[in-house]
Amino acid sequence: MQRYLKSIEDWFNKWRKTKAGKKCSFKIYSKGPIPKELSSGEFKLFIFNEAIPVNHNPKYLGINLDRNLNFKYHTELVREKLFKLLNIIKCLTFKKWSLSTERLINVYKVLIRSTMEYVPQLLLVNGENIERLHGVQYKALQILLKESPRCSNLFIHHLSQIETIHDRIYSLSEKYFEKNILK
Repeated sequence: MQRYLKSIEDWFNKWRKTKAGKKCSFKIYSKGPIPKELSSGEFKLFIFNEAIPVNHNPKYLGINLDRNLNFKYHTELVREKLFKLLNIIKCLTFKKWSLSTERLINVYKVLIRSTMEYVPQLLLVNGENIERLHGVQYKALQILLKESPRCSNLFIHHLSQIETIHDRIYSLSEKYFEKNILK
């Protein structure tokens, strides 16, 4: 790998560019056991004579990768973000704002649902990820519609006329594959 990094350095030098090693990171994925020198931290890569740090949960194009590539770590970070956004929804449902349910549902679609739907194909890798986000969706719709915690999931989705996150992700994935893969 170091040989390839050297060719990258040569390319950067040719075009009079530079790259800081501390702004880079690497993670090695393997189906087999992790080599001892890698797990002990002895394995080092360098670019422009700077060590490149190992990142066990690198972020690539807004997606947080984890060791097993099951995207649980990414889902947890999305859930944390969604719970912060739920506080905004709670504030907007306060009586003084007096927003209609239709407007609140539009706010939900913009804030909550759009965050959940980023890269829906990743969530299909592990059904547990969808279930974790489904709980947040239920809580958000419950707040919007001012329903009791004992209210059924089907009833809330019927009232709001919003499909479950599970159905939504599958339909988005189907559209994506039909449009881009099956062309």
